[in-house]
Order: sequence, then structure tokens, then C-alpha cells
Amino acid sequence: MVSIVNPRPAPTVATVSESPRLDTLRGKSVALLNNRKLNSPVLLAELARVLVEDEGVSHVEHFDKESWTRAVPDETIDQLAEFDAVITGVGDCGSCSSGTLMDVIVLERRGIPTAAICSEPFRGTVSTLAEGLGMPDARLVFVAHPFGSLPADAVKTLALKHRDEILSIIRN
Repeated sequence: MVSIVNPRPAPTVATVSESPRLDTLRGKSVALLNNRKLNSPVLLAELARVLVEDEGVSHVEHFDKESWTRAVPDETIDQLAEFDAVITGVGDCGSCSSGTLMDVIVLERRGIPTAAICSEPFRGTVSTLAEGLGMPDARLVFVAHPFGSLPADAVKTLALKHRDEILSIIRN
């Protein structure tokens, strides 16, 4: 057996703290960031309905990522930072779950409470990555897998099933 030793010290990663949460959603603005995975628009649209009708959110705006595998470009981050909170998703593979987590970290660094939704099999991957990127306590919502192949009605039901968990991430 061969052992490889790296004599360099491990890089230090700045800890990312969770931004302050909202006391209420009533009268607030919320951005919904669609990573363009199948059924993400359906889930986010159902959450938009809930935010406005049930939570009194005054303004909801939808944004689309260019690619689910990459972090959101700086100019889009600047637009998202104008909102009181962001909900993003849905990570349902390794690379898009990683990309979703990177968005959370960037937005939380900017002081924006952000909720992200990923599918259950990627919990371990996302948790390991979150620790490596300095946000080991990142709170994400994990939904059933496979997500992308569900019929629209099942996606809406899933959004309602997880709504309290999702909303608890962005508010106190």
C-alpha cells in the first residue's frame, strides 16, 4: 500500500454565518431562483402562490440561472440582493445540488436569507460541500427523489408538504 502525504497545511476557509432571518414575510419581497431543472418552475410557482396568498408577501419575482451547475453570475446576485429573501431549487443531481449550495453561500454572505431545495439522495454530498465551503450549518430542504419525473400535481403537493420547512429557513 502506498501513502501519499501532502506537506502543505490545509487551506483555511472563512466561516459563513447565516444572515439574519425575517420576523415576518408580510409586505416583504421574495426572489425565486429557478435552476432550470425539470419541475423546478412548477415547485417555485406553487411557492409563489403560497407566499402571496397565505404569507402576505407583497412582491415575488422569478429569476432563471444560466446553468444549474454553476453559481449565479455577480450581476444576478446583485439583483437578488435587492430582495428580502430568496428561495432556490431544485438540486436533484450532484452538480446542480452543489451549484444550489454555492448560491446559498453567496447570498447568505450578502445578508440575504436564502432557502434551497434539493432532493434527498444528495444530502451527504451537500453537507460535505457545505462544511468544506465554510457553512457547515447550511439549512436546506430535502425532498423526495426522483423529483424531475414527477407529474405537476405531485410537485405542487410536495411544495405544500415542505412549505413550513422552506419558510422556516427564511423567517424566524
